[in-house]
Amino acid sequence: MTSLFAERQYTLRESSGSESNVILRMHVPQLTVHGDWACDVEIIRNDGVSKVVPAIGEDGVQALVLAFCMAEARLKTLVRDRNATLTWLDDSDSDLYLHT
Repeated sequence: MTSLFAERQYTLRESSGSESNVILRMHVPQLTVHGDWACDVEIIRNDGVSKVVPAIGEDGVQALVLAFCMAEARLKTLVRDRNATLTWLDDSDSDLYLHT
């Protein structure tokens, strides 16, 4: 895994009322042995589950843009699967859109 580029902590509020933290980490895009670029997206949940998935692009910029799109999709899936809301700075769901 490459160097950390950015990190954001969200609060996940379950329909039961319980709350937990979800951390999104974006890593610096890196040139791969295949000649394309990879930008690791890491989502860490309070229950200890951590998953790292690379976004692959033709250059570092495309890999970074795709990583933001992937992070948004993964966070929305987490919210849907848990029937929950995700907040950042006490604003629910609107800040899932990382490109705004």
